[in-house]
Amino acid sequence: MEFEESCWCEIPLQNSDRLYAGGIYRSPNSSEDNNKKLNEALSNLTNKSRMLTMGDFNYPEIDWIEESTPPDVRHKATQFMEAVRDSFLVQHVKEPTHYRSNQTPNLLDLVFTNEEGMISKITHSAPLGKSHHQILSFKYQCYTQQKKKVPKLNFNKGDYNELRSHLKNTSWECMESKDIESQWEFLQRTLNTAISANIPRTRCSTGREKGKLPLWTNEKALIKVKKKRAAYKRYIKTREGNDYLIYARARNQAKQECRNAVYNLEKEIALEAKTNPKAFFAYVRNKMKTRETIADLEYEAGNTVSNDSEKASLLNNFFCSVFTEENLDDIPKFPVKMTDHTLSETKIERDQVLKKLMTLKVDKSPGPDGFHLRVLKEAAEELAYPLTILINQTLKEGKLPKIWKDATVTPIFKKGKRNTPGNYRPVSLTSIICKMTESLVRDKVIDHMTKYQLLSKHQHGFVSGRSTSTNLLAVIDTWTKALDDLTPVDTIYLDFAKAFDSVPHERLLNKLEGYGIKGEVLTWIRQFLHGRRQQVKVNGEPSDWKPVTSGIPQGVSWVRYCL
Repeated sequence: MEFEESCWCEIPLQNSDRLYAGGIYRSPNSSEDNNKKLNEALSNLTNKSRMLTMGDFNYPEIDWIEESTPPDVRHKATQFMEAVRDSFLVQHVKEPTHYRSNQTPNLLDLVFTNEEGMISKITHSAPLGKSHHQILSFKYQCYTQQKKKVPKLNFNKGDYNELRSHLKNTSWECMESKDIESQWEFLQRTLNTAISANIPRTRCSTGREKGKLPLWTNEKALIKVKKKRAAYKRYIKTREGNDYLIYARARNQAKQECRNAVYNLEKEIALEAKTNPKAFFAYVRNKMKTRETIADLEYEAGNTVSNDSEKASLLNNFFCSVFTEENLDDIPKFPVKMTDHTLSETKIERDQVLKKLMTLKVDKSPGPDGFHLRVLKEAAEELAYPLTILINQTLKEGKLPKIWKDATVTPIFKKGKRNTPGNYRPVSLTSIICKMTESLVRDKVIDHMTKYQLLSKHQHGFVSGRSTSTNLLAVIDTWTKALDDLTPVDTIYLDFAKAFDSVPHERLLNKLEGYGIKGEVLTWIRQFLHGRRQQVKVNGEPSDWKPVTSGIPQGVSWVRYCL
């Protein structure tokens, strides 16, 4: 490395892996040439599988929270940030590290890695001696933590012909005389029995399994690699020059075939990224050395929790803190829209249920009821009839099975400090069958509101045929006309924090009633919104259940449509 004020070491890891760790000092008075050498040094580290760089870089101009720099592209700090971005490095320190009297605290001491999940538990301690720089200590993780293998159902190897036969021979007519909970229990028990008998179990782990072939491996590459190994064994045994030439030729052919296999796989994944994003992200995860996890979380005056179940409880408490307690004594009146038409009752037909089942995306995760979408789609013909019975009964009685109101929440890190609960957002998994029922009700509500023109012509969000593009075209037309008329234009943009988590239920229902949604349909929607609860899971460890007092379940677009 040409940048002189640095010290590097190479640390052997598993197999042929190496960790390249280095300490760097950049003087505040560093020359332009020296700054350029530092930037080039960072770029040269991109080919290292695991890299850890730390030190005093003396760039107070950089805001590492927003990752912003001075606007001048020639500024030394801006050029350094560009080198960091071009090298795909992650900077982990987010708080000031340099304190001096009569000076603004600065973040000068930095820690870089080539993956986000490699650093955790950064601690700032008092300086050594007369130094003004804090001591930074942290935990570095080289590999994904191996998790205990657990048996899971392998839906890709299920015997769906037998499963369909089992369901086809079930007497679903008996459901018609049962109440809703009994109907659901019968359906759940019957389907789980069919799944247990026809879907095999396999032991799988979230970590990398030793000896598992890379994703890009194909038959041609395997044949070439086997030929290379056989040629090498022959050469080691004979030590003859001709056998070495045969080995060298086989080695080069295997290397080229493996490169071709990697190229073809990555090209295929890239071309299908829009239609099959799951394959893209699975490949990215496979290439990562570490897996992002929930860090130890801070609460109340610097206390931390490290136990997974305690983390889950802390996150659930935060997610529930944004809910609103609605004042039921002061609900404003929503004016009735100009229509004499109402939507008070509806009946769902078997063909409608079948269509919803056939359009399910099998790569999505199941909800708390555990029904995998692959099973629901494969057995769509057999399940359409009993589900139609159940769905119509929920609409008639205005009740839902209890589990339909449950949500399992996965916390997803957004940005900022990983030990702050507020920097995580909730992603809720709910019953797929409930989602399907909600979408059937949604179709009826949207048809009603569209047919009788109950929505403002200025609404572009969640309306079929409209989008941000049509919204932009409309506003540009308004602005252009104003400019032609020499009229000043003021534009105000609003973004409501936690908007859909804080929607008050009764006010929303009052508004729906003003649109002519009444009777059984309104009662069903009320039951769909009320009495919900959620739990958070961290590494499989659940929190306690907590009530959801406001907001709407994720994916319920018709509510946004009405807002």
